Amino acid sequence: MSARARIARRVWTKAAVALAIIWTIAATVVIMVRPVRQTASSVIAYLREQNLANLAANEREEVMREAAKRLNALAYPELRQLRASRALFAFYRPLHPLEKERFAAMIIPAGFARILDASRDVPAQDRARFLESALYYAVIDLSTANPPINPEALERIEREALESYERSLSVSERKAMEPQLQQVREYLYPKK
Repeated sequence: MSARARIARRVWTKAAVALAIIWTIAATVVIMVRPVRQTASSVIAYLREQNLANLAANEREEVMREAAKRLNALAYPELRQLRASRALFAFYRPLHPLEKERFAAMIIPAGFARILDASRDVPAQDRARFLESALYYAVIDLSTANPPINPEALERIEREALESYERSLSVSERKAMEPQLQQVREYLYPKK
Protein backbone atom coordinates (compact mmCIF):
# COMPACT_ATOMS: atom_id res chain seq x y z
CA MET A 1 0.00 0.00 0.00
CA SER A 2 1.35 3.38 -0.96
CA ALA A 3 1.95 6.22 1.44
CA ARG A 4 -0.79 8.18 -0.23
CA ALA A 5 -3.32 5.35 0.32
CA ARG A 6 -2.33 5.04 3.99
CA ILE A 7 -2.85 8.77 4.54
CA ALA A 8 -6.24 8.64 2.82
CA ARG A 9 -7.20 5.61 4.91
CA ARG A 10 -6.22 7.40 8.15
CA VAL A 11 -8.17 10.51 7.14
CA TRP A 12 -11.28 8.45 6.34
CA THR A 13 -10.96 6.47 9.57
CA LYS A 14 -10.64 9.65 11.64
CA ALA A 15 -13.60 11.19 9.80
CA ALA A 16 -15.72 8.09 10.47
CA VAL A 17 -14.79 8.09 14.18
CA ALA A 18 -15.49 11.83 14.47
CA LEU A 19 -18.85 11.38 12.75
CA ALA A 20 -19.75 8.51 15.12
CA ILE A 21 -18.83 10.65 18.13
CA ILE A 22 -20.91 13.58 16.84
CA TRP A 23 -23.94 11.33 16.24
CA THR A 24 -23.58 9.78 19.70
CA ILE A 25 -23.46 13.21 21.35
CA ALA A 26 -26.43 14.44 19.29
CA ALA A 27 -28.50 11.36 20.16
CA THR A 28 -27.66 11.74 23.85
CA VAL A 29 -28.68 15.42 23.84
CA VAL A 30 -31.95 14.67 22.05
CA ILE A 31 -32.81 11.90 24.52
CA MET A 32 -31.97 14.08 27.52
CA VAL A 33 -33.79 17.18 26.24
CA ARG A 34 -36.89 15.42 24.97
CA PRO A 35 -39.65 15.83 27.53
CA VAL A 36 -40.67 12.65 29.25
CA ARG A 37 -44.26 11.81 28.32
CA GLN A 38 -46.40 11.64 31.41
CA THR A 39 -48.61 8.64 32.01
CA ALA A 40 -51.27 8.13 34.63
CA SER A 41 -49.02 5.60 36.35
CA SER A 42 -46.06 7.98 36.54
CA VAL A 43 -48.21 10.82 37.90
CA ILE A 44 -49.87 8.52 40.43
CA ALA A 45 -46.44 7.38 41.61
CA TYR A 46 -45.23 10.99 41.87
CA LEU A 47 -48.29 12.10 43.85
CA ARG A 48 -48.07 9.14 46.22
CA GLU A 49 -44.40 9.67 47.01
CA GLN A 50 -44.91 13.26 48.13
CA ASN A 51 -45.03 13.90 51.87
CA LEU A 52 -46.14 17.51 52.10
CA ALA A 53 -46.29 17.49 55.90
CA ASN A 54 -42.49 17.39 56.12
CA LEU A 55 -41.88 20.24 53.65
CA ALA A 56 -41.39 23.96 54.15
CA ALA A 57 -43.84 26.32 52.43
CA ASN A 58 -41.56 27.06 49.46
CA GLU A 59 -40.88 23.33 48.97
CA ARG A 60 -44.62 22.59 49.11
CA GLU A 61 -45.18 25.25 46.45
CA GLU A 62 -42.54 23.66 44.20
CA VAL A 63 -44.09 20.20 44.65
CA MET A 64 -47.53 21.65 43.83
CA ARG A 65 -46.16 23.25 40.65
CA GLU A 66 -44.50 20.01 39.56
CA ALA A 67 -47.66 18.01 40.31
CA ALA A 68 -49.75 20.50 38.32
CA LYS A 69 -47.31 20.37 35.42
CA ARG A 70 -47.51 16.57 35.37
CA LEU A 71 -51.31 16.54 35.70
CA ASN A 72 -51.72 19.08 32.94
CA ALA A 73 -49.64 16.90 30.60
CA LEU A 74 -52.06 13.97 30.87
CA ALA A 75 -54.63 13.17 28.20
CA TYR A 76 -58.28 12.92 29.25
CA PRO A 77 -58.41 9.07 29.44
CA GLU A 78 -55.33 9.10 31.67
CA LEU A 79 -57.01 11.63 33.97
CA ARG A 80 -59.88 9.21 34.46
CA GLN A 81 -57.39 6.51 35.45
CA LEU A 82 -55.67 8.95 37.83
CA ARG A 83 -58.96 9.93 39.43
CA ALA A 84 -59.90 6.29 39.98
CA SER A 85 -56.65 5.80 41.91
CA ARG A 86 -57.59 8.59 44.38
CA ALA A 87 -53.91 9.67 44.39
CA LEU A 88 -54.84 13.26 43.50
CA PHE A 89 -57.34 13.46 46.37
CA ALA A 90 -54.74 12.09 48.80
CA PHE A 91 -52.20 14.64 47.54
CA TYR A 92 -54.67 17.54 47.63
CA ARG A 93 -56.31 16.86 50.99
CA PRO A 94 -53.42 17.96 53.29
CA LEU A 95 -52.96 21.29 51.49
CA HIS A 96 -53.95 24.43 53.37
CA PRO A 97 -56.98 26.31 51.95
CA LEU A 98 -54.86 28.95 50.18
CA GLU A 99 -52.59 26.24 48.77
CA LYS A 100 -55.67 24.41 47.54
CA GLU A 101 -56.80 27.59 45.82
CA ARG A 102 -53.41 28.06 44.11
CA PHE A 103 -53.27 24.41 43.10
CA ALA A 104 -56.81 24.54 41.70
CA ALA A 105 -55.84 27.63 39.70
CA MET A 106 -52.92 25.64 38.24
CA ILE A 107 -54.95 22.59 37.15
CA ILE A 108 -58.55 23.66 36.46
CA PRO A 109 -57.92 25.60 33.21
CA ALA A 110 -56.15 22.67 31.54
CA GLY A 111 -58.68 20.22 32.98
CA PHE A 112 -61.67 22.15 31.62
CA ALA A 113 -60.00 22.45 28.21
CA ARG A 114 -59.37 18.68 28.10
CA ILE A 115 -62.95 17.91 29.11
CA LEU A 116 -64.42 20.25 26.53
CA ASP A 117 -62.04 19.04 23.82
CA ALA A 118 -62.88 15.41 24.67
CA SER A 119 -66.60 16.23 24.43
CA ARG A 120 -66.13 16.97 20.72
CA ASP A 121 -65.54 13.25 20.12
CA VAL A 122 -68.61 12.12 22.06
CA PRO A 123 -71.77 11.43 20.03
CA ALA A 124 -74.26 14.29 20.33
CA GLN A 125 -76.87 12.18 22.15
CA ASP A 126 -74.33 11.26 24.87
CA ARG A 127 -72.57 14.62 25.16
CA ALA A 128 -74.75 16.14 27.89
CA ARG A 129 -74.29 13.13 30.17
CA PHE A 130 -70.55 13.04 29.42
CA LEU A 131 -70.07 16.72 30.27
CA GLU A 132 -72.13 16.56 33.44
CA SER A 133 -70.26 13.51 34.69
CA ALA A 134 -66.82 14.83 33.71
CA LEU A 135 -67.41 18.24 35.31
CA TYR A 136 -68.82 16.68 38.46
CA TYR A 137 -65.74 14.53 38.92
CA ALA A 138 -63.42 17.38 37.94
CA VAL A 139 -64.55 19.57 40.82
CA ILE A 140 -65.82 17.14 43.47
CA ASP A 141 -62.41 16.27 44.88
CA LEU A 142 -61.39 19.93 44.88
CA SER A 143 -64.50 21.11 46.70
CA THR A 144 -64.94 18.38 49.33
CA ALA A 145 -61.52 17.92 50.90
CA ASN A 146 -61.19 19.22 54.47
CA PRO A 147 -60.21 21.90 55.05
CA PRO A 148 -62.23 23.00 52.03
CA ILE A 149 -61.25 25.50 49.40
CA ASN A 150 -63.14 28.78 49.56
CA PRO A 151 -66.26 28.19 47.38
CA GLU A 152 -66.10 31.73 45.95
CA ALA A 153 -62.46 31.21 45.01
CA LEU A 154 -63.27 27.90 43.33
CA GLU A 155 -66.13 29.50 41.40
CA ARG A 156 -63.84 32.36 40.29
CA ILE A 157 -61.16 29.91 39.12
CA GLU A 158 -63.75 27.88 37.21
CA ARG A 159 -65.24 30.99 35.62
CA GLU A 160 -61.82 32.30 34.58
CA ALA A 161 -60.87 28.90 33.17
CA LEU A 162 -64.05 28.70 31.12
CA GLU A 163 -63.64 32.28 29.85
CA SER A 164 -60.03 31.59 28.94
CA TYR A 165 -61.05 28.47 27.02
CA GLU A 166 -63.75 30.38 25.17
CA ARG A 167 -61.25 33.11 24.21
CA SER A 168 -58.88 30.45 22.83
CA LEU A 169 -61.51 29.25 20.35
CA SER A 170 -61.85 30.62 16.85
CA VAL A 171 -65.25 32.02 15.87
CA SER A 172 -66.18 28.82 14.03
CA GLU A 173 -64.97 26.62 16.91
CA ARG A 174 -66.92 28.70 19.39
CA LYS A 175 -70.06 28.39 17.29
CA ALA A 176 -69.62 24.61 17.06
CA MET A 177 -68.91 24.33 20.80
CA GLU A 178 -71.69 26.66 21.97
CA PRO A 179 -74.02 23.84 23.13
CA GLN A 180 -71.26 22.32 25.26
CA LEU A 181 -70.20 25.73 26.59
CA GLN A 182 -73.79 26.55 27.52
CA GLN A 183 -74.17 23.23 29.30
CA VAL A 184 -70.98 23.85 31.27
CA ARG A 185 -72.25 27.29 32.27
CA GLU A 186 -75.57 25.82 33.42
CA TYR A 187 -73.80 23.08 35.38
CA LEU A 188 -71.32 25.39 37.08
CA TYR A 189 -73.70 28.28 37.68
CA PRO A 190 -77.20 26.88 38.20
CA LYS A 191 -80.00 29.40 38.57
CA LYS A 192 -80.79 29.86 42.20
